[in-house]
Amino acid sequence: MLATKPEAAEILVEKVNAPPVPIQHRLLCSLTVDSDSLCPYSSPEFSPLVQYPASRAIAS
Repeated sequence: MLATKPEAAEILVEKVNAPPVPIQHRLLCSLTVDSDSLCPYSSPEFSPLVQYPASRAIAS
């Protein structure tokens, strides 16, 4: 999506951590995407391994 419609995405730096924090933890960013077709984590590789039945509300 970023390659075809980059204006639909906004990335903001939320926090910058200084050394001695490891380099892979120095930036905390947020990503906002304006798209009706994007559905993250919906591919089969993200489906649950076990299907649990829906829980029922406890009657009081």
